[in-house]
Amino acid sequence: MTVWNRKAYSLLRQALNSYRLNKDHLPLYSDKVNRDDSLSIVDFQNLKLSRLLKHAYQHVPYYQRLFQAAGLFDISDIDHHSLKCLPILTKALVKDNFDDLIARNFESSSLIDNSTSGSSGTPFYFKTDKQSLLMRERVVIKNHRWLGVEPHSKKAWLWGASMDFKKSPATTIKNYFSGSLMLSSNQVCEQDYKRYADALAKFKPSMLISYPSSLLPFADYCERHGRVFSSIKKIITSAETLYSFQREKIETVFSAPIFNRYGCREVGDIAHELPGQKGMRVNADHVFLELVDDSGNIIEHGEGDLLVTDLDCYGMPLLRYQIGDSGELASQNGNDYPVLRSLSGRSLDVVRAPNGVILGGTYWTMLMRNKPGIEQFQIIQDDINKVMISYKKGGDFNSDLLSYVSQQLHEKTASTLTIEFEEVAGFEATNNGKFRLIESKI
Repeated sequence: MTVWNRKAYSLLRQALNSYRLNKDHLPLYSDKVNRDDSLSIVDFQNLKLSRLLKHAYQHVPYYQRLFQAAGLFDISDIDHHSLKCLPILTKALVKDNFDDLIARNFESSSLIDNSTSGSSGTPFYFKTDKQSLLMRERVVIKNHRWLGVEPHSKKAWLWGASMDFKKSPATTIKNYFSGSLMLSSNQVCEQDYKRYADALAKFKPSMLISYPSSLLPFADYCERHGRVFSSIKKIITSAETLYSFQREKIETVFSAPIFNRYGCREVGDIAHELPGQKGMRVNADHVFLELVDDSGNIIEHGEGDLLVTDLDCYGMPLLRYQIGDSGELASQNGNDYPVLRSLSGRSLDVVRAPNGVILGGTYWTMLMRNKPGIEQFQIIQDDINKVMISYKKGGDFNSDLLSYVSQQLHEKTASTLTIEFEEVAGFEATNNGKFRLIESKI
């Protein structure tokens, strides 16, 4: 596919997105989807937040009850300051109030069922409206342009989420015209790395996007076999903590700088590392970030637990959503985007098998989701030859499920890994309040 074809596709997609946004707009949302020079990023963020809160008051029963309980009985009382009247929204609260969190002025056909991969061992289900997905695409385009990468540039993904690998005519056409190569990080044997290296050499992408834990062993393979990809100019890592030893090795092998991205399936891209900047620039035109201490009190700047509000999702608004991560947020003023100085709590260890296969967190969560019956699980490896899978039974559990997991793992690791199971009543969090899906002690 030529560069001109990809440029034509990019322009067509942007025009279609613009048409959809103008055609299907919400009354409180339509007239300001882009920031002009007259508004600072803070003012623009406050404007979008005010409109979202007014919408939530009018159309979302869950938030209407909370606002009224806080003494706000008229929509004229609602502005961006009203967000502080709402309690923190947890995954448990979303589950318990699922229907009441859906906006009543949205048709079910305009909402899309969505879920996380379940890095904590338990998937989180929610709905996303189609318009917000278009806005997320705009954010991705903007972030890439900050790196000097245009929408028509070729991009390769070494990725693991099965929902991003859906085989359909629409996805195939989109990947073709957008110049995207999708490689599954769930296949990480030596022969897969050779196939991936050959595919990259033929495809010649300018950007490579992956998880740190998936990209590091691939970098080891490329270094051992002298595979060089001169077309790759930028690398984006996401979904896990990027450690300095990973950054150093990957950048050296691929001769390209890494830019870390922070995001989640619930809201899309939250923050992005940029050239010459310490930390990650927050997409403040798309999300509103808050920091709170252990008691839920707001911290103006410094380190704390992160709450995120998606400013573009009206179908099922997640306001002050506790994403499960902690970090340090620099103060924001004027036209400056806020900066996420540091981030913790997004590390997924990996399991290593004697035959060289590496099983990351995404592989385990997808494996356990294939068949229902396990509510939560944890993987512990203290020996290269063995793993212990602790699990808490779910409502659909039966003994065949454990046999299925064993069979899949034996096929994946060529029966070199001994699998043991332990049923538990529940799991304890670590000292910092986080749950570790995988604990590797080797």
